Amino acid sequence: MLQRAVAAASVVPLAAVSNPAPSAAAGNAPPPSASDLLQRLRRVPCFAIVDKDGAPYMIVDKKTRGATGYFFLTFNGAQTVLSDAKKAAEGGGYSNVWEAASITSVPLDVALRLSLRKMERSGQNDVKVESIVDIIPGMDETEDSLKIDPSGKFNEQGRVPLFYVEEGLEVPSDNGVGGNMLPVYFNRKDLESDWNAVYAGKDTPLPRVKVIDLLDLFQATLRGSNEKNVVFSPSPEALKAAAEIQSKKITPAYKNDKMVMVGGKS
Repeated sequence: MLQRAVAAASVVPLAAVSNPAPSAAAGNAPPPSASDLLQRLRRVPCFAIVDKDGAPYMIVDKKTRGATGYFFLTFNGAQTVLSDAKKAAEGGGYSNVWEAASITSVPLDVALRLSLRKMERSGQNDVKVESIVDIIPGMDETEDSLKIDPSGKFNEQGRVPLFYVEEGLEVPSDNGVGGNMLPVYFNRKDLESDWNAVYAGKDTPLPRVKVIDLLDLFQATLRGSNEKNVVFSPSPEALKAAAEIQSKKITPAYKNDKMVMVGGKS
């Protein structure tokens, strides 16, 4: 619902923008700074597979000796990967590796920050390995993005599609002045649901849905070339899953400097 976008906007006051970008079109609030964008991502959950201490499971490439970890935008995506990994481990006779594995929630701003750089982590026996992380959208979201943008960009690992329409779903800025903000969605069905709710009973067709990559948006913001004052509308399913994880208080917090190394490419 659009309320999710309004709630996300309230995380950061527009007056706190420290590096103002070029002015937006009349009627729209100025684009956020990179720090504002990260703050708006903070209430968007994603998910990681971790051990009992919060160390993420990461796949090690035996040739490069580099490790890759993953953040999943859908709880079902993380659940499917964990289930498949456990089945493969049982078949291979090393199921003990995944015995302590669970799924934890992580704010998306943390995931984005970590995806932008390599970092050294300590694995089993305190072995230190250089690591990277990727953010993985759901399969449906990837398929929908490829229908809109057939270039193949969203087939690349680490691409995160954000769906939006140029007009018709704008929300007021959090402080009530300065124009409107553009909600962007992590899946198309939530966008369509909001449109149908806003225009229920009216003969108002959905405009052309567009898609932009999260990393492209963030990098454009860093360069000062982003003209979209976006607010993120989290998936209700992701918010519910994250709330359930946090309510149990048994899943450890994600650790940035540790990992559980599992076999990958040889």
